[in-house]
Amino acid sequence: MLLLVTLLRLSPVVPFTFSNYLFGLSSIDLAVLGIGTLVGTLPSQAAYVAAGSLGQKALSGQLQLPPILLVCGVAATILAMVLVGRVAKQTLSNLHSGGGGSQAGPLSI
Repeated sequence: MLLLVTLLRLSPVVPFTFSNYLFGLSSIDLAVLGIGTLVGTLPSQAAYVAAGSLGQKALSGQLQLPPILLVCGVAATILAMVLVGRVAKQTLSNLHSGGGGSQAGPLSI
């Protein structure tokens, strides 16, 4: 269940209000929900902080990035989206097939 909570918190598609309501209706442990929320929101919070810092530098004229950095950033974003999609699909498939998600085995990416 921790992986499911983390993946739902990572997803920008599912609003927090909706997922909070669903988690409230479920029998999920509060500690699992808290840890999953913490881990799942860290990447977006780090991105917001980095974007704010870069925005400040760009507005003040101090930002000079090489074009290869933009290419690498786009490639890393696409790769992350593909990997998260695969893990989410496998997790949902395991839950649907009766795996329960309680096994701590490694996921194949």
